[in-house]
Amino acid sequence: MQKLENQALDPSPSTVAEFNARIKADYDKYGKLVRLTGAKIE
Repeated sequence: MQKLENQALDPSPSTVAEFNARIKADYDKYGKLVRLTGAKIE
């Protein structure tokens, strides 16, 4: 836990369903951002 906190990460307990929902929401949000900006991996 201390290693995560040292990296400015804030772990929070959740269920599998809550974790999956968070990952999907992040994927949708950042996918839209990548499409709008035209960002590419170099």
